[in-house]
Amino acid sequence: MQAYEDTGVATNDLAEWPVELGAEVIDGDGVEGNYDLAGGDRPRIYGSQTAFWVMNDVGNEHVSSGSAPIGLEVQATAFAISSPDDAFDQATFYRYRLVNRNTLPLEDARLSIFADTDMGNGPDEYEGVDTTRGLGYYYNEGETDSGYGVPPDSGFDFLGDGLGSFRYAINAGPVYSRDPRRKIEIDRTQRGLWNDGTPQTASGYGYDTSGPVTVWAFPGDPVTAECWSDINNCEGGSNIGGNHRIIPTSPPFSLQPGEARTFDIAFLFAQGTSNLDSITELRAASDLVQAAYDDGSLFDTRLPVAAEDETAAPTALRLDAVYPNPMRDRAAVTLYVSEAGTVRIAAYDMLGRRVKTLAEGPFAAGDHVVPFDAAGLPSGVYFVTLEAEGQRQTRKVMLVR
Repeated sequence: MQAYEDTGVATNDLAEWPVELGAEVIDGDGVEGNYDLAGGDRPRIYGSQTAFWVMNDVGNEHVSSGSAPIGLEVQATAFAISSPDDAFDQATFYRYRLVNRNTLPLEDARLSIFADTDMGNGPDEYEGVDTTRGLGYYYNEGETDSGYGVPPDSGFDFLGDGLGSFRYAINAGPVYSRDPRRKIEIDRTQRGLWNDGTPQTASGYGYDTSGPVTVWAFPGDPVTAECWSDINNCEGGSNIGGNHRIIPTSPPFSLQPGEARTFDIAFLFAQGTSNLDSITELRAASDLVQAAYDDGSLFDTRLPVAAEDETAAPTALRLDAVYPNPMRDRAAVTLYVSEAGTVRIAAYDMLGRRVKTLAEGPFAAGDHVVPFDAAGLPSGVYFVTLEAEGQRQTRKVMLVR
């Protein structure tokens, strides 16, 4: 994008941005629905790099499920963020826009992620769900892993409406718990049932036990060995790890013909000092990402366009962004100056007091990244200010401890 701003020559990706398929655009020319680079339109790029593609269920034969097409289109946007904070740097983010292209309404539908992440050694996986965070996750049964050393943790964080159910599957396990393939098995799985329609029950492996009926597989906290979790199966022991899959599922929704609905999901990764500490780190990453999502900064753009944002920076001086935002301990401040000169970047609190000078002195013309070390600062809202060339620009950042 910067090369186009400098030279006016567009790459194929930039020139052929698939607006007609639903790819998002920042409207720079005030004409809705078109894509005119010369007029000021730009692709809406999230994070450091964004990809877009479209899927539908009309093509080819549905051999596995045996179901007929329902006329659903999925417009997928994925992005990653280069960040000094591992919670963002090691995550990928997805926006799925579901469009009902059928002439009939889609009733009582659900969106699921079917994941076989194979965290290091595949056959020793455990799983769990954090219902308060909308987070379905993997962790490792053992204390060490041949691939990673300290076993990491990963999971899918449903950032919008959270989860409606969570089930696990074992490819070589009993029939009721194997990967759901036929239409009826997939439908049951999305409702939190086993493949044969039996409800999950909260003890043991979750099948035909004396525990209460639930739609959540292993919602207990494994860090504290809470029942019902793989660490504590409520029957006086722990479960046996295996080559497991996880299936986090959204709450039910409906789509009228032509109607669309968006789901935002983060795939998180964390590595602590042990297999269980990795879960603690994953939850901390979930909280930071959720806070950034809730305040709008996660799905923000680094492209200032005056037609959409009247506060956008002039091209001579540009304070692009503070990443990550919210920040935990440190962040990166990205900026651009058109001519060499004296620049000051500082952080101010809510009362307007300067609490930290991040950089001050001569800067060469061009792009710069300035570190923001928040050591010694309490949690709260701060304002990062760029002063140069007789201009002043400010970005808000939230510090979360």
